This record gives sequence, C-alpha cells and structure tokens, in this order.
Amino acid sequence: MLVEGSGLGTLRLQNIFGCSQRLLLLAILTCAVPLAAARTLNVPNAEDLALVDGGRWVVASSMPGGALSQGGLYAVNVATGDAHRITPLRDSGLRRDPACREPVAAGQLAPHGISTSVAKDGSELLWVVNHGVRESIEIYRISGGKTLGLSWQGCLLLPAGAMGNAVAVDAQGQVFVTNYGASISGTPKTDRWMGDVLVWQRGRGWQAVAGSDIFAPNGLLVSTDGQQLYVNSWAAGQVLHLDRATGERQTLTLPFLPDNLRWGAAGEIVAAGLYATATEVARCVMASGPCERHIATGAALIGVTDFTVKCQRKTPLHMGTVALRVADELWLGPVRGDAILALDGRSPAWDQCR
Repeated sequence: MLVEGSGLGTLRLQNIFGCSQRLLLLAILTCAVPLAAARTLNVPNAEDLALVDGGRWVVASSMPGGALSQGGLYAVNVATGDAHRITPLRDSGLRRDPACREPVAAGQLAPHGISTSVAKDGSELLWVVNHGVRESIEIYRISGGKTLGLSWQGCLLLPAGAMGNAVAVDAQGQVFVTNYGASISGTPKTDRWMGDVLVWQRGRGWQAVAGSDIFAPNGLLVSTDGQQLYVNSWAAGQVLHLDRATGERQTLTLPFLPDNLRWGAAGEIVAAGLYATATEVARCVMASGPCERHIATGAALIGVTDFTVKCQRKTPLHMGTVALRVADELWLGPVRGDAILALDGRSPAWDQCR
C-alpha cells in the first residue's frame, strides 16, 4: 500500500471462491461453487503477511492508520489462529549500519512491507520496512516453537528522501526495496507517482536498479540470484517483470490495483489488490474513521515461466493488500480492517480456470 489481541472467529461466506483438487491455490482462485466456511484472525490493518518457522506461524505487519493509532508486528499461530503482538528483544548481533545503534521502540514501529530470508547460520531473518522514527529496513532474527519471538539485529537506513514500500532479499544478501519517495540520484520526478527499486549491497550501500523507473512501485519479489524482479505498478494496475541481466521488461495488466506479491507453493506469483481507483483507495487510507464504501479485494495467480495470469477472483474482504498461501487456506490481509480473512480451500468440487 502506497501511502493486541488473540483468537479467531468463524465466518460463513457464499458465492465467492471455488476449488480444484488439481492445484489448491489455483482452485481457491477459480471455482465458482460456494465456499463452506472461512475463519477470521484478529489482527488489525494486516498490510502484509509472511509465513515463517516452517509454516507454523505467520507474521503480520499491522500498519498504523485509520482507527489504529499504533502499528506493530503480530504472530499468528497457523494451527489455532491465536494471535499475539510481538515485542522484539534487543540482540547484540549484527549491526548492518553504524547509524542504527538502537532499535525502534515497539510502540513507535510503523511497519509496512515485510519479507524473510535465511542467514548463513541457517536462522531465519525478518526484514521490515519501517516509517516510525526513521525510514529504515529493520532486521529481526526469528525464534519459533510454542511461541514466536523476534530479536532485533540492526537496520539499514534508507537514503534521504526515499520511502520504502516492499522489501525482498536474495540468496546473496542483496536487499531490494520499492521506493515511492525521491530519486536517490537527485533527478526530479516527472510525476508524483513515479518511483523505482533500490538495492543494497554490502560495501556499496544503496543504488537504484537500472531500468526500474516505475509508476507507483509497490509489491516486490526477487529471484534467488537477484536477477529477476517482479514489481507491482500499483496505480497503473500492472505487474512488471524486470530482467536485470538482459534489461528486458514485461508488463501484465490486472483488473485491480495490485499491492503485495507473494510466492505460491509451486513457484507461481500470488498478487492481491483492490477493485477501485487510486483516488478512492487513497481517500479510504487517509480517512480517520471507516471508509465511505466497501472496496473489494482481488487475488490473481500468475505463472512465472510464461508471465501470464492463470486465475483471478474477486473476494469479499474489504481493502485487502496481500494474499498468502497457508497450508490449505488463502489468507487475505487488509490495510484497513479488524482481521485477516482465511479462506478455506477444501472442497470436492472441480472447475476450470477461466
């Protein structure tokens, strides 16, 4: 998106998704039969989601705004649906930027996009775009088990004027961020929506990715070697594929404004976003109370090899910005809303993707 509690409830839904035993996620996005049931997971303003600890937990980025004055990070137990707000501990480990000597206090953290990576020692790291106190990428080590905890490892300060949205890390430790703020080269913007992708490399700091000028850059995925980037041009309703090796650029248009991107179980891309205009979404995001109207969430399954849309569906969730495959469910997180919606994909029905 550009701009504490626990437990779960059960929500009856009709005439939304279907399912197919051929490919569960494909099925969730395509079948036309009524869905028997879904559950709600009590995390407010869950702008982004990440599956961690071998699929036992989901970390949610609770973004401040609307009726929510304080953001934070939540852990959701996949099996039970119980959620708790995480208070990260301080770790004396890695400090990636000398200017980052202290963590952002839990009450001042303003998280946005999140991502995970595996450290050299095999531990799992959480990367969080933060707007609170400083514009930064906060780095946490994940500890799983019966409860999920985070320990702060340091941060990467973004260049002056830059504003992060989504973050992704490749296998070599390069950190990529969509930037909807000022160009770090100092070049004036031709349009207020223009932005780009930044990459951080050890010893080199931040640089703009060549050829990554994008209208309203948002969600981001990166291949393990860092050569293939998938970036949402949010206000244009497009997903872009950037090949850093060849300079090739492909564009795919969706019927909604795509926000976050996530990898599916089979290596496909799952996009989520909103059926509205950029102005309508901005009006809702900036409102201090409830939105003027319901804005439906769209989800799409995109093939990587041929870069085509395999399936797409409108869902009942209001203001959803992320769709994440979690076991046999599809979790949808809203940037403005009280809870994550977990859609149940189990059904004997069959259907074709269309």
